Amino acid sequence: IAHWSLKGGEGVEQRLSQDVGMTRGLSAKLECTSFTRRSRDSYATVAQSGLIAIESGKWYRFSCWARQEGMASAMVTTEWTADPTATIPYSTTALFYQMKVGSQWRHFEWVFPSYTTGTENSILTFYFDDVGTLWLDDVSIVEVDPPQPRYTREVPALAGGNLLRNASFECGPDHWSSVGTD
Repeated sequence: IAHWSLKGGEGVEQRLSQDVGMTRGLSAKLECTSFTRRSRDSYATVAQSGLIAIESGKWYRFSCWARQEGMASAMVTTEWTADPTATIPYSTTALFYQMKVGSQWRHFEWVFPSYTTGTENSILTFYFDDVGTLWLDDVSIVEVDPPQPRYTREVPALAGGNLLRNASFECGPDHWSSVGTD
């Protein structure tokens, strides 16, 4: 598949191919038929390497369609790292998103800020640590405006669960008061 490749360590037998997609005809199909963790890099992994023009100080939206079969955990991680060859590669990671993928196609989306700029070594990975098959379609990262907070003084009552409004104080002291004596 153009621009995509397999990564992963010893103990992982995997195959990358194309299959019927959700949105545009074809999808990537990553099949992991044998999995034994032998190193920190032992994951079934599909990746796109090279310059991915993400810039520090900007906001981006990652999105994709995904589904899986046969993965007991059904957990897939996607990660974009600006420079995996850096002394501390994880210090250059701007996107780290875990998806609980089911047997039906589902759309995933995550908005994130970047505190690092892409290099020629940039890499976008999708990985899991189990046998099974992962399908990916319509993967994208696009620049977006920073999210704008919307301030309100109203804390809506939610159905079910905790009956207290603003129970974890996300809205400051709203709906709380103090009682004391003089």
